[in-house]
Amino acid sequence: PFIRRRALEAQHFAHAIKVVATTPKSGSNNMILSTAEGFTVDFECAPDENFAIYPDNDMIVHANHWQSPVALSKLRETGLRDVPDSLYRDHRVRRHLSARHGDITIDDLKEALFDNFASPFSVCRPQIRKEGGNLSATVAMIVFEPAAGVMEIAPLPARNREFTRYELTIEDEILERAEKAVPARERSSISQEKRWSALS
Repeated sequence: PFIRRRALEAQHFAHAIKVVATTPKSGSNNMILSTAEGFTVDFECAPDENFAIYPDNDMIVHANHWQSPVALSKLRETGLRDVPDSLYRDHRVRRHLSARHGDITIDDLKEALFDNFASPFSVCRPQIRKEGGNLSATVAMIVFEPAAGVMEIAPLPARNREFTRYELTIEDEILERAEKAVPARERSSISQEKRWSALS
């Protein structure tokens, strides 16, 4: 949580990248950084290394297994012992969103993340007791549009589909930079297509 806080408090996007990419971690995890201008990078983090993943077909979809070819060549995949469902969870979300490519809405993201295929070991996981007695569940679904400063959160989404909406006021300077970041040929379609991000 402290790495994420330091990244959020960074004065510049490059500084946020530095925080995520260079701070030693206590364990493996995944962190995605994005800007209002539409740039996104995903960091697969090992305790002493980080592996960048960039959008493929305008999307980054990630579950709980290593995807970076560099990470796969250097590290042993040990997480599948605990979360073998990771191999189909990201595939199902990617397949759902790919079918809507170019026209993805907030409802499409929510539908993909509410997927209950192979429940209880599903994308949207209800509370279950795992081997060893630990509880596991999808803690929250977070859907946001960075360029608009909009975020919607649903805690324990397998039991609760009510979202709380949060809005940030975006400074005019940032809005202008976001507009300039989009090539002219894409500006006509951008008015209909939102740049959404989601976590579950």
